[in-house]
Amino acid sequence: MEYIQEAIASRNLIAWVIILLILVILVNILKNLSKGFLILFVLVGLGIFLAQVFPDFIQPFADFVRGGWLGN
Repeated sequence: MEYIQEAIASRNLIAWVIILLILVILVNILKNLSKGFLILFVLVGLGIFLAQVFPDFIQPFADFVRGGWLGN
């Protein structure tokens, strides 16, 4: 960390390029994660909506989760 701080303070061009590339990569990762979370929230919301409107439609899935994953 001290090396990076010294390189930035000394106006080292390579250090600035490396920091810029790291920032671009982090922004791209966050952008992709946000798309995934948005899709997940939409699917969960759709599942909750279907459970409220059509309870018999969701019942087999609920039985599967209770029996297969939770062991009840």
